[in-house]
Amino acid sequence: MIGKKQAAPRSSGGIGAWQTHAIGFVLFASVLGAGLVLGLRPVLAQRDTMAELAMRQADLHARLDGARRQERILRDELYALEELGAGWNERAGQGATLNQSMAKLTQIGQSAGLSLHTVRAGDANALEFFEVTPIAVEGSGGYAQCAGFISEVLAAMPNVTIERFSLAAPGPGSGEGGAVSLVFAWYSDSGAQGAGESGTSG
Repeated sequence: MIGKKQAAPRSSGGIGAWQTHAIGFVLFASVLGAGLVLGLRPVLAQRDTMAELAMRQADLHARLDGARRQERILRDELYALEELGAGWNERAGQGATLNQSMAKLTQIGQSAGLSLHTVRAGDANALEFFEVTPIAVEGSGGYAQCAGFISEVLAAMPNVTIERFSLAAPGPGSGEGGAVSLVFAWYSDSGAQGAGESGTSG
């Protein structure tokens, strides 16, 4: 007896197992991709924010360095101005001392009996440790008055020395004596402020 062949099972038209797996994989990949995008978006935004903050920080550091350099420049300029001001104050003080010395020379000359016409300071000569300012004195008088004048100046003014001295014979009928010309050297620690001049008659 010949047996009947068993018929192959027919497809029911439903979804097979592999198709189910494929659909599941696609859905999983979609969900995973969406999760990655959603998860990376804050990370990317944070990275952009950090980059912007780093740029701003670098800009602030550069501005701070520039401000510090400007501060050093201004500080150096201020120091130079203070030094200049101190120099001018010192020179002004020396100038006042020079004028006082010239006034004292005039007073001593008059007390000695000289008739002084001019007491004039010349340009200072700068040496290594001090400066020397010539003071020219012109007037009229006799030898005794000139000797007394020089002696009193050297005793009363230790920073003054006599450089030159001349006494001309008085003219016929002159009641004032001969022409007197002296040059003193006035020593100071620093520069005197310009040349001074005073005129005295007596």
